Amino acid sequence: MYAKNKSGLELAVSLKTWSKKLVLYTDGRNYLTPVEKEVLQKNQIPVISKRISVLDGKNEKLLNIVFSDNKKQRCDAIFFVNGYEQQCSIAKSLGCKMNKKGVVVTNRLQQANVPGLFVAGDVSKDMQFVVVAAAEGAKAAVSINKECRKKIVKPDNICVTFPFFHIS
Repeated sequence: MYAKNKSGLELAVSLKTWSKKLVLYTDGRNYLTPVEKEVLQKNQIPVISKRISVLDGKNEKLLNIVFSDNKKQRCDAIFFVNGYEQQCSIAKSLGCKMNKKGVVVTNRLQQANVPGLFVAGDVSKDMQFVVVAAAEGAKAAVSINKECRKKIVKPDNICVTFPFFHIS
C-alpha cells in the first residue's frame, strides 16, 4: 500500500483482512505517530519509508517496486492513499453539513441535512472506491424515488445534477 502524504493506517489495517502480506510504503516520508506505528506493528504490517523510484511491471502487471537505491521488492498489487479534496463547493454553498474530512454528512439513505438533497460517492464518504459510490448512488436513487412518491411530484419538477441529487 502506498501512502506518501497521509498515514495510511486505516486502509492498511482494513486491507489486512484481505491479504496476509501487506506492506506500507511511505516513499521517503513518514507521517506515522508512535501510536500508529504500534498499531501497524501489532497487525504485522511493516513500514518501508525508502523513496520509490519506479513501479516495475510487464504486460500491464506490477512485478516490483524499485527504490531510489535501485533495490527491488516483489509486489503483485498496490493500493494508493494520498488524500483528496472536494473539487467543487456546491455542497457547502447549498448549506450541507460537512465533517472534519470535508465530506457531506448523510444519513443511511444518503440524505444530507438540506431537505431534498441526496449525495453519493466521493462527496459523501471518505472511502474512495467505485463500488462504494455505485452502491450509495443506488441507495440515493431508491430514496429519491420514495420521496417523489410521497410528495407525488411531477417528473418535470425534479432537478437531478450529478453527483448531487436534489428534489425541488
